[in-house]
Amino acid sequence: MADFRKLLLALIVGALLFTTTVGAAEYACSATAVPTLVRSEALADYVGDILLTCTGDVPALGITANIRVTLGTNITSNPISGSITEATLILDNGAGGAFKGYSATSPSLTPFVDGSQNVYQALQITANEIEWQGVVLAGPGSIGSETIRLTNIRANAQGLGAGAPIAATINITSPTSVPVTNNSLVVANIR
Repeated sequence: MADFRKLLLALIVGALLFTTTVGAAEYACSATAVPTLVRSEALADYVGDILLTCTGDVPALGITANIRVTLGTNITSNPISGSITEATLILDNGAGGAFKGYSATSPSLTPFVDGSQNVYQALQITANEIEWQGVVLAGPGSIGSETIRLTNIRANAQGLGAGAPIAATINITSPTSVPVTNNSLVVANIR
């Protein structure tokens, strides 16, 4: 009887240890940026790249999301076609060979069926908002770690005044919740 109690106690302790180490880590992103200096008279200077580092457990179906950036001033990235802009999202800095995305001569917003696309162009949503749609953050069976660079974002600094910062807010919308820590940051300072 004493051996049974010891075995039962060992099983309970083992089960508790197993559940605390195997618990699901929510897929989440953390945002950083290195602010650039922009001219106070500038209508279309580049702001600093935004880097999202995302990790965590990936659901069985993967994670596809829309990523939206809102600036405290108008976004003036050049249009490529219609509301598609030059503002670019690059997954894992193009790891895995050549960049796979949209052609500047024939832009399309349809992602690659196999989720292998690593470059996305932003849509101008409002004067101060752009959005990358249908971004495959983590495909089914992936290890759950992505680096996302948001680049080629231009801003209108005119009228904001020297020394003022240009702030960006990043939001990710998806059927699966993807929280972003540090989602409001300074991407440029006006000189």
